[in-house]
Amino acid sequence: MKRSLLPDLILAVWFSASLPAPAATTQPHYYGHAAVVDAHGVIAPWYKGLNGQCDYRVRIAAETLKRYPWTTTNTAMAAYPAYVFSGQWTIATNGAITPIPTSDWDTADIGQRSVCVLFGMTDYYRYTGDPAAIAHLTYMGDFLLDGCQTPPEHPWPLFPISVPVKGKVFQKCDPNGMIQLDLSANMGQGLLRAYQVTGNQRWFAAARHWGDLLAERCNLDPAADPWPRYANPETAPWKNHKQTGGVVMILAFLDELIRLGHTGQDGRILKARDAGLRYLSDKLLPAWTVDDTWARYFWDWENQTHCCTLAAEAPAYLISG
Repeated sequence: MKRSLLPDLILAVWFSASLPAPAATTQPHYYGHAAVVDAHGVIAPWYKGLNGQCDYRVRIAAETLKRYPWTTTNTAMAAYPAYVFSGQWTIATNGAITPIPTSDWDTADIGQRSVCVLFGMTDYYRYTGDPAAIAHLTYMGDFLLDGCQTPPEHPWPLFPISVPVKGKVFQKCDPNGMIQLDLSANMGQGLLRAYQVTGNQRWFAAARHWGDLLAERCNLDPAADPWPRYANPETAPWKNHKQTGGVVMILAFLDELIRLGHTGQDGRILKARDAGLRYLSDKLLPAWTVDDTWARYFWDWENQTHCCTLAAEAPAYLISG
């Protein structure tokens, strides 16, 4: 017979509550702001604007990107805010932003960075209506197509180079960099969100093509894994190229294409999505406690352990379905 732990839990709560509470130490500042207390000495909100501190923090983030230094056509392949090309920067006490020298390896987060911009600026526009968001979506969306795709003769032609660890900073991405498929699909999903805000048909056409390539190269055999981790595994410095929990990002991208009416030639995207769902339900979910099931998302190491991003992405995808 199973023994209920509820009585023990109640006892533990009661015992904890009966102990004398330690005296709180009031700090003079919290998160860079002077402490504000009410008449009883309890910390009270210091921000008096609309919607509490949410609007304040959203505005700080947006205004930081809006005043970011720009490149020129002499220093980069195009004139954009420098964060489009590189996430390496410093900020002075007076608020001055300065991009700092960096390496190819350190700018290989373009896949993840572009997703943050495309998702973030889309949500920011929906929340505030600030038209500047459209401009920033345009900078990032156009860079992905003009500077971050493989050439037409590549085995994965005109596909996003999600981890460009080779090449010259502020120039076009080198296709010999790593192409991590879950990140590429996540970039596609971000581009689809931006397309729905802007109506940019060029972005929609590119995302459809990316989805077609993922579908064409999907292994539909029920006994096989549908996709590997990389389009070009020879570029990865580690030996394990297995795609595990990141498949939910590919599925989310394909689902969005399907929702927008694109199912591929002969319904191939539908078939690939279903193959991915089988893999998720038949192989990953039964092994949900294994270390590398919800792993292999971060690009700069093998990441064979459970990671925070997929711990959120996987249940979010399952719930949405």
